[in-house]
Amino acid sequence: MAKKKSVVKKSILRKICTKKYETVDIHVEIEEQIEWENEKEKLSETGRVSKFLLTDFVKTHDMALSELGVDRCIAQVTTTSENMPKKKGNSEKEDPLDFLDE
Repeated sequence: MAKKKSVVKKSILRKICTKKYETVDIHVEIEEQIEWENEKEKLSETGRVSKFLLTDFVKTHDMALSELGVDRCIAQVTTTSENMPKKKGNSEKEDPLDFLDE
């Protein structure tokens, strides 16, 4: 079977609030041609591109924050229960994205 070719393009963008009313965007993008014979090989190749992108993003992010003299921090969102959307149905059911809140 002849190998197929695809172009994979991925990017990561992170907006960082450095001061009140000041933000910095860190954007890393990669575009790479991959060759594959089957879906498993295609997933493996796109995973390799993703891994490279993530590694490059972390290095770029850390270098940018260091050069700008910005400390690494986690954004905090404060809210009250009055302005939170009400869950419909069974309140015991987990949101599949809850792991992002940890």
